[in-house]
Amino acid sequence: MPYTVTFSADGTGFLFTASGLLEADDLLMEARRRQQDSSRTRQLRYALIDLAAVTEFRVSTRDLRHLAAENRQTAALMPAAHVAFVAPAIHIYGLVRMWEVFAEQTGWVMEVFRDRATAAEWLRRQGSAVED
Repeated sequence: MPYTVTFSADGTGFLFTASGLLEADDLLMEARRRQQDSSRTRQLRYALIDLAAVTEFRVSTRDLRHLAAENRQTAALMPAAHVAFVAPAIHIYGLVRMWEVFAEQTGWVMEVFRDRATAAEWLRRQGSAVED
């Protein structure tokens, strides 16, 4: 599995860390897990999606639209979430920004950053208890 998922000690945070090859199916599978694990997902107030170690990101525009549709369903469980992305690679940064447009209807407050420290600091300023 090219990614790991961990939750904060208080259950309000979600950390997705990917490395190597990351494909659309990985992202869709995790989005569906959040929907299936609804009791845990309802507690979430923030997510930190760290793509800094991803070397290859295989997603199409169609994949991003599909992922955004899944995320809109997840947003019904966690409607007021803050989501920070770490994407230092220009092509990944651009794809995440494209997804942001498609996922606008989630109601999530989303930002993309080049490094994890800045992303974590932004989440803290939003009131999240991000653990390093």
